[in-house]
Amino acid sequence: MPRCGKRSKNRNQAYSGSSDVSLNDYANCNVGPGKSRIKKAVSNTLVKTVKEICTSPPVVVSEEKDWFEKSLDEFTIDSAPEDEDDDLSKAIKGRRRKKNSCSLTVPEDTRNVYPIDIWFILGAYIKPEDVRCFACICKGSYIVTQASKFWFRLYRRYYSPLETLPIRLQPECMERLFALKTCVVRSLYYFYPPFQERMKSLKEDDPNGLVKRTCNMFWHQKGRGLFHFFFKLQEYNEEDSWYQIRQPDLIEMLGDINANPEKRCKVLQLTTMSFANLPPTILGQTLLSVSSVLSPDLRSHCLRFIFGPAHAIHYSKLGKLAFSHIPEGAIGVSINSVVKMKVLDWWNPAYPHNSTGDKSSITEDLEGRGH
Repeated sequence: MPRCGKRSKNRNQAYSGSSDVSLNDYANCNVGPGKSRIKKAVSNTLVKTVKEICTSPPVVVSEEKDWFEKSLDEFTIDSAPEDEDDDLSKAIKGRRRKKNSCSLTVPEDTRNVYPIDIWFILGAYIKPEDVRCFACICKGSYIVTQASKFWFRLYRRYYSPLETLPIRLQPECMERLFALKTCVVRSLYYFYPPFQERMKSLKEDDPNGLVKRTCNMFWHQKGRGLFHFFFKLQEYNEEDSWYQIRQPDLIEMLGDINANPEKRCKVLQLTTMSFANLPPTILGQTLLSVSSVLSPDLRSHCLRFIFGPAHAIHYSKLGKLAFSHIPEGAIGVSINSVVKMKVLDWWNPAYPHNSTGDKSSITEDLEGRGH
């Protein structure tokens, strides 16, 4: 009996509040048989730790707020020293400069430069409609298209003898370097079939595209019962005026293969059944308006032109100025009984050029087509 009481006393001491610190000391301890009591040094350490925990003030853990629930005072901003900011900005600038310098350097191995002789050989096989694309390939191909040898080859490749070929486009006259490129282009509309097919699809009976052009020349020719009137109209350009102010060297002009005296010029050809008296004051005047009206006999048209100074072009609304309201300083011209009308470009075979051979061939062609 007394032994049992002693056991109960020790058992109460083992489970007292002072020694019950954690579950680890009892649940996970490796106590051998007969050793149910811990050492005094261990128990004193545990008691001291528990007292410190109990006497310390309680720690209140606040819940973390979201960023949109906080005020400006609750944000913590770490400001870096000025020296660190300067070092950081210098490092960033140094990196950017290094990156840009690397991007601008282009290795020379990425492109191939071929001799000019290769482009001359390739130029001998270029079609007339592909000359523009060939010139845009590189600097070497462009130099080839600016050489007289290239245009001589192109002319000889498609040349065929024709009776209607003008004198300026004959082989013996093509040896001149002046305006060689222009003459070769003109000759291709006589020889080259794709260019001849292109002529058939052109619309040549619309004179509205001649508005805002200046009349440099007009003349007429008499055919078999018909009259043919020609108006040469040129588009005004500031670059041309500056070029005319500069007096080029005569030797330089004779060797210019790109020269074109008929640049930006068009000719309006009218075929009428009656003669019309045209005032000479329209020379140097700008075409402000043109309109076409059907004649009462329903067989021809009546064309009405309004010529005036260049500064009066703003009076006309898209070339539809009324013939009854002619502005001050303008001239009205009316041509009746128009049975045929054409607008000719400088490369058109029917375009009347300044040479004697061209005019004679056109006169024969007009008389042959008479009616």
